[in-house]
Amino acid sequence: MAAASSSPAVCYLPTNDAYDRWSTVYDTDGNFLQKIDDIEMKNTLFPRLLAELRREDDQDQKQQEYEGGQSPESKSKLQPRRVVVDLGCGTGRNTMLLLSPPAADVIREVIALDASRGMLEVARARLSSFSSSSSPLPAYTPLPTTTTTAPTTPSPPREEKGECGGDGHPRLHLEHHDLLTTPAPPPRARGTADAVVSTLVVEHVPLREFFAHVAAMLRPGGGMLLLSNMHADMGRISQAGFVDEVTGVKVRPTGSYAHTVAEVVEEAARWGLCVLEDDGGEGEQEKGVGDGNKDGDGDGTGKRMKMKGVREVVVSEDMVEVLGPRSRKWVGVTCWFGCLFRKDGEGVD
Repeated sequence: MAAASSSPAVCYLPTNDAYDRWSTVYDTDGNFLQKIDDIEMKNTLFPRLLAELRREDDQDQKQQEYEGGQSPESKSKLQPRRVVVDLGCGTGRNTMLLLSPPAADVIREVIALDASRGMLEVARARLSSFSSSSSPLPAYTPLPTTTTTAPTTPSPPREEKGECGGDGHPRLHLEHHDLLTTPAPPPRARGTADAVVSTLVVEHVPLREFFAHVAAMLRPGGGMLLLSNMHADMGRISQAGFVDEVTGVKVRPTGSYAHTVAEVVEEAARWGLCVLEDDGGEGEQEKGVGDGNKDGDGDGTGKRMKMKGVREVVVSEDMVEVLGPRSRKWVGVTCWFGCLFRKDGEGVD
């Protein structure tokens, strides 16, 4: 008689339903890829995005001064005016960065969108301190976790919104939006964004649909995209998921794509988005999770750059202590990549 398998049973759910289930433990279940993403966002990608937004502000300021519409003395009185969409905001971990200093002196409005009502509910609770008048999102009912290999029928989309506007912080709009079932961005995010931030999202979405949405969100004639994702080297081996603490069942979303860096960059270019190279050139990167220790003071182990402007993180032995025990089996594997894109053209319709 064959020995019983010690592996947990696997439950495949539609992506939104899987993330509804995951939402209650998403930030605490030891997800090392999220840890990489958090550190890279804080130390590399997000500072670069803010620097680019400030550079655009400075250019606009100089243009106004040249045209006589703004005096140099009034520069300090300029109000934040940039609009940023957090596409796939999840539990609001990146939304928090967008609402907090030093971003608050650049960003006027944050539009946070997600297809999972459970994730949005966690985000609403996390971000409620930014306003005393936050509107609660309607409650959602998670699906029970049952072992299955076929997707269940997803619930019909419902409009769910919450708006905040705390003193000294950008105005926040939380909204339910599923880009796979809705052909266009919500009106508030249509052609209004100076930047779109989307991390660990595109692994669940076909590239054409994702970039069509991003291009439609960015303002005419410009804008930027900050993107990160599970690297294809990891995606070919595994996919997103978590173990339900109550049932012991492994929950995985049915929508999972192992997009390569080249495929992402190529599809982005079709929509007028080009990789924004680092100022230091190829191989000279900011300090992040792979740079020796959690504070970014190290010799650069664990990172590599094969394509200009695209940062890739390989898990190394000295990173396991920072990332947690679940990262140990991924030592030597490229697990994450991220970059900034600039919209230089209109691309395809």
